Amino acid sequence: MTEIPLEQSGQNSVNLRRWQIAVAVLALVALTLLIINVVLRVRVDAATTSEAVAVATASELQKDNAVLTTRSEQLLTQLSTSNERLAELISRLNLTNRQLAAADADVQTQVTAQRAAARAADRADNGLQRARAQAAALRAQLRNAQTCSAAAITALGQIHSGPDIESGADEAAATLESVLPACRAGLE
Repeated sequence: MTEIPLEQSGQNSVNLRRWQIAVAVLALVALTLLIINVVLRVRVDAATTSEAVAVATASELQKDNAVLTTRSEQLLTQLSTSNERLAELISRLNLTNRQLAAADADVQTQVTAQRAAARAADRADNGLQRARAQAAALRAQLRNAQTCSAAAITALGQIHSGPDIESGADEAAATLESVLPACRAGLE
C-alpha cells in the first residue's frame, strides 16, 4: 500500500472543502432563485387574474353603457315627441311653471345619466390599462428570474465539468457575473 504524503493529503482535503463550499453556495443560490421564481409566478398569476377581472368589469360596464345609451336614445326620442307636443300645447295653452319644470327635470336626468355612463366607461378603461401594465412588469421580472435561475444551474454544472475545482469555479463565477443584471432586475 502506498502512502499519500501528508502535504498532498492536506491539499486534497482543502480542495475538497472548497468544492463542497462552492457546491453548497451554488445550491443555496439556485434554491433562492427557484423560490423567487415561484413567488414571481404567483404574482403574475394574481396580476393575470386581476386583469381578467378588470376585463370582465370593463365588459360589464360596456354592456351597461350600451343599455344606458339605448335608454338614452329612447328618452331622447320621447323627449323629441314631448317637445313637439309641448310646442302644440304652448300654441294652444299657457303652460304652468310646474309642467315646464318637469320637462327640464327630464332633460337633466338624461344628461346626468349620460355623464355617469361616460365616467364609468373611463374608470373601466383606466383600471384595465393599469392591470395590463402590472402584468407586463411582472412577466418581465419572471423572465429575468428564469434567466438568473438557468445561469445558476449552468454555473453549478460548470463547477463539476472543469479539470479542477478552481477552473470550474472560475467558469461558474463568469457565468453568474454575465447574468447579474438580469438577476437584479428579477429581484426588483
